[in-house]
Amino acid sequence: MTLNEDEYYVHRIAGRKVTRKKTYYLIEWDGYELEANTWEQESNLLGNTDLIKEFERALVKQNPSACDILTTTSKVLLHNTYDPETAPTSSKRKATDEYMNNLPQKLVQEWSKIMKRSSRKDATRFLENLDQSLIQAQGLIRPLLRDRHDTQYFKGAIPSVTVVNNVDDEPFPTSFKYVNSLVYSKDVSPPDPAFLIRCDCTVCDAKCHEDSAMYAEDGTLLVEQGSPIYECNSACGCPKECRNRIVQRGRTVPLQIFKTKHKGWGVKAMENIKRGQFVEEYLGEVITEEEGELRGKFYDKVGMTYLFDMDFGAGDDHSVEYVIDSFLLGNASHFFNHSCEPNLNVYAVYHDSANPDFHRLAFFAKRHIKKGEELTIDYQGGGTMNPAETTSRGRFACRCESGKCRKWIHK
Repeated sequence: MTLNEDEYYVHRIAGRKVTRKKTYYLIEWDGYELEANTWEQESNLLGNTDLIKEFERALVKQNPSACDILTTTSKVLLHNTYDPETAPTSSKRKATDEYMNNLPQKLVQEWSKIMKRSSRKDATRFLENLDQSLIQAQGLIRPLLRDRHDTQYFKGAIPSVTVVNNVDDEPFPTSFKYVNSLVYSKDVSPPDPAFLIRCDCTVCDAKCHEDSAMYAEDGTLLVEQGSPIYECNSACGCPKECRNRIVQRGRTVPLQIFKTKHKGWGVKAMENIKRGQFVEEYLGEVITEEEGELRGKFYDKVGMTYLFDMDFGAGDDHSVEYVIDSFLLGNASHFFNHSCEPNLNVYAVYHDSANPDFHRLAFFAKRHIKKGEELTIDYQGGGTMNPAETTSRGRFACRCESGKCRKWIHK
């Protein structure tokens, strides 16, 4: 018997109570331990009166001398069940509370609504996997500190990444954890360097892995959007200063995460950026495409998602294998806002993987960007690289205010 045949399978009703003239039943869920029991309002039974009749028969059988057992408004329970309101808090329940403490406030506030539209099994897996992600990232997370001028900054982010809010009193989200490198989930292994192809250059001229150069002498990009970037790798004999190692050397531009008036948090450049200059890599947790689909269902329900497919190697006959999720773990790129006329483009970059399905995602300046200007990307792509598309994509009003505004994001 189910409450909703697409989502919840009920083992039995194991208790009843009346609160504020409303009747609630204690549900034992099929396939779950008793600690997963929940109190559900009678209306949530969706007319499944057989469940109630089975419960009442068992209640009378267990309490033969209690004449009013079926009419009492006091709480009544069957034998050998678990009441989450009175039983001692278990280690699993404590763990679930810790999972919720690690989630962004918006997701916590909407959790009860999400649960009504989601499989309990999927929800449990979602929370456990996010918690596992934080465990995997231990040692990589950079703390948010304050300097003597009361400016917040991420320790270990070089050049600096500061955090400023001159708009309101909203604090920076404590659920977000800043990292300087990719975090590999328990289901994804780092690329194997044994399969990398080395270049034979003594002094690289940026043509060592392709017929045409990737970068100019000043490090700016020469590749058109839609083409991959092949950098030198750990198998090559050239030094770290090689002009063909731009992205792997890391960000060179100081950034500031700031509170905007209408778009939440955003990111601005703290110095001038040249056209074609590398700005930032999209960092987060590397997960499987299957896991990305699961997480996307939950993110979409609260109108937020930070999934980005490694989709350059994908095609009509080949699906995406890996996704980067910066929902809880990431860097400043997590806060890049959308614009229908963005100043950044995203490129697929290969430097530590010979697998065409595994590449880095790097943002380069589409044009000259002035100091203090907000950095933006197109959430709908515009080239061959696109943010992840989940089966339940949302449709959100655009606030970019550019002359080419499409009015909607993910239209």
